[in-house]
Amino acid sequence: MERAYDDTEFEDVTAKASRVLKHARLSQTDKRRVLEITAFSYFYLNQRPQSEDLLRDLFVLDPTANVDTRKITPELRLFFEEMRAKYGPKEAPPPDTTLIQATPVEPLGVDQTPPSTLVTTERAPPSFKWYTLLPCGIGHFAQGDSGIGAMFLALEVALIGSSVTFYWLRVGQRLPGERYVDAGQASTFQIVQNVTAFAAIGVGIISIVDSVFFAPTRVWKRQLTPIAMPMQNGMTLGVGGRF
Repeated sequence: MERAYDDTEFEDVTAKASRVLKHARLSQTDKRRVLEITAFSYFYLNQRPQSEDLLRDLFVLDPTANVDTRKITPELRLFFEEMRAKYGPKEAPPPDTTLIQATPVEPLGVDQTPPSTLVTTERAPPSFKWYTLLPCGIGHFAQGDSGIGAMFLALEVALIGSSVTFYWLRVGQRLPGERYVDAGQASTFQIVQNVTAFAAIGVGIISIVDSVFFAPTRVWKRQLTPIAMPMQNGMTLGVGGRF
């Protein structure tokens, strides 16, 4: 679950949560972390009632539950504070903004080898930027999505180059009076010229759509920074999936 949460695979987190909470023998610290990341995953999936139910259970389990505000989005921070005011103690402690919380796990077996857990430093989801509307992969380059940007740029160059080439091949066969040396070949050149020109337009539109709606999320996911921190025993919560 922890790995899925780090990779922003929130549907996977919520799918595993009920099974883990029902069947796994969890310490209070483990259960607190499972409730926390599952509630946050439901929030990111815009399923706030489920998120509220889990945060209520979290505050029942640990009335002083807190979260590092640097690791969650501003919207989630506000929601968390609302739930704290609703279900937490009357005088809750202020949010901890100085420490990154690691989640220690109690030993479940004889293996005492200290593995590590991953804590993700999250950034707020991207907002719209005007330069994402630039076609031909330029909007991708401006966002840092250079791989996809290079692909769109190469396609545009190839298609536009082909269209221009077949245009000049057709013009080269033109005779006075709008006649051609080889009318059949000139017609073929015209068709290929038009097809590649329209394909270039289509690829340009697709590149804009991808740049506006998909590239920001890809870049955002790559910018999530995992931080390794030691744990106390041989169990990793979600990273190794050993429950």
